[in-house]
Amino acid sequence: MPGGGIGACYDTWYGGHQLAGGTSGRVEHARIFSGSATDADGTRLVFDRIETPDLPACAEWEIRERQFVFLWKGSLPAYDYYSPEPCEYDVVLKGVYRTVADGEDSDGDGLPDHSDNCPAIANAWQRDADLDGIGDACDNEYVFDSDHDGIMDADDNCRYRSNPDQHDLDSDGRGDRCDVDIDGDGRVGPLVVNFNNGTSSLVTAAQQIYLDSAGLSVTDNCPRTYNPDQIDSNGDHFGDACQLDHDGDGVENAFDNCPSHYNPGQQDTNDNGTGDICEYDADGDHVYTTPGTAFMDNCPSTYNIVHTDSDLDGVGDVCDPDYDSDGDGIPNVQDNCPSVSNPQQQDIDGDGIGDACDADNDNDAIPDADDNCPLTPNVGQDDTDGDGHGDACDADVDNDGIANADDNCPATYNPDQADSNGNGLGDACFDDGDSDGIEDQVDNCPAVWNSAQSDFDGDGIGDACDDDLDNDGVPGQSDQCEFTAPGELVDPQNGCSLEQSCPCDSPRGESVPWRNKGKFVSCSARALNSLLKQRLITEEEKGALQSVAAQSNCGSKKKN
Repeated sequence: MPGGGIGACYDTWYGGHQLAGGTSGRVEHARIFSGSATDADGTRLVFDRIETPDLPACAEWEIRERQFVFLWKGSLPAYDYYSPEPCEYDVVLKGVYRTVADGEDSDGDGLPDHSDNCPAIANAWQRDADLDGIGDACDNEYVFDSDHDGIMDADDNCRYRSNPDQHDLDSDGRGDRCDVDIDGDGRVGPLVVNFNNGTSSLVTAAQQIYLDSAGLSVTDNCPRTYNPDQIDSNGDHFGDACQLDHDGDGVENAFDNCPSHYNPGQQDTNDNGTGDICEYDADGDHVYTTPGTAFMDNCPSTYNIVHTDSDLDGVGDVCDPDYDSDGDGIPNVQDNCPSVSNPQQQDIDGDGIGDACDADNDNDAIPDADDNCPLTPNVGQDDTDGDGHGDACDADVDNDGIANADDNCPATYNPDQADSNGNGLGDACFDDGDSDGIEDQVDNCPAVWNSAQSDFDGDGIGDACDDDLDNDGVPGQSDQCEFTAPGELVDPQNGCSLEQSCPCDSPRGESVPWRNKGKFVSCSARALNSLLKQRLITEEEKGALQSVAAQSNCGSKKKN
């Protein structure tokens, strides 16, 4: 039963007798009242909610049954009183006298036969949907829909509670609107309160008991979610099973690395998926962070098994922002070598580890102790002169006494620096296999004399040694037109373009002009037919080119 505080705000009175302690209480929901009592005078009481302006405004209350009957001689039928959401005020029931004459009660429902609309069938509520004086329990002419929800009683899983949707969360055959254990976890929800022998019980939300034969019972903390264990980590009276954020830190349980501990920052130092606040040893140094354990970690988020605290400020040296282990004037948190003095903070490879304590300063994967150039990357460890200094960092690679920058053969021993042809390269390292005056390493035909270094197609291979010097796809031995301009369509059978096959002035390879224009046009036709057969041009393209040849002045006495 909802209430605005612990304690009654109104008392219930009937016939001059006051119910001790009142009938109000503070819980989340109250839906069913039941109980029994005995009294010799057979007085009937009808209880209803007191309407009073003193009760604060709250959610709209829906009273399914306006009154319930409490027989002092018999039992109190179940009464359904419902609020759609938790409400913060006291509910008070009032009693109204009804006098019941003595008489025979055949069906034992507490009503004498002469006042019972179904004297042979127990129906303490005396429901009569069609108002014909015959109770619903024994009215054979009425098709029952007691709660008027459009579902006949025979099919209705809540006969006396309107529930057209027929929801039944736990599939127990009793609809959620009238099921005291909606989720079927053995915990009653919402509340059931029993009034026995004219007394009432004050029930608070803090009580965590469930319905049993003893009478007083309190609600399920997740009435629509199965949770027989009723675990409530944060003690807010809502079970963990139905609360998205148990610890109220703004991070839903499904994503919270400590769902039962408040930690909105979600700090997880060791990145193991468990937040530091709920992990005894977050940094993995076997020094515990939780009060009451053998030791307290003075750096709970930083591995520090030594646990030293040089300045005795309670913060371990490893994580103390003011501590300077090596005394170089750079605090540890900023020092790229916190244990080795290096005030200049040099870091040649830029890896965040100072040179003074970096085992591989040039970051070439060769430890400095084994690296012949510890400050210069040289994975191959080449050492031409075998002096223990890698070529990458050796100022005189060939060890001839001439510094590399001044040596005309830096990788070849030549202390005399002889240079017979004066080309700047020492004789000792000048290789010219074809004797054309071009050093082999830059000669585009190192084995063929070609001092001019001509390269018609610009492919880096000199014309003197290029098998296809015009790069038209036709090798030199088959190419009858070796210097075809780049981009021209050539006949793969001879390597000639149309213009090269049939020059305008004279037949290819001859100096005598065409005999007549017809000879030129015939030559063009043969060349075009060859291209067409090889599917290098289409009929349309052939016709267009043939027309150009026919309209030209080539082969005629009057040239273009």
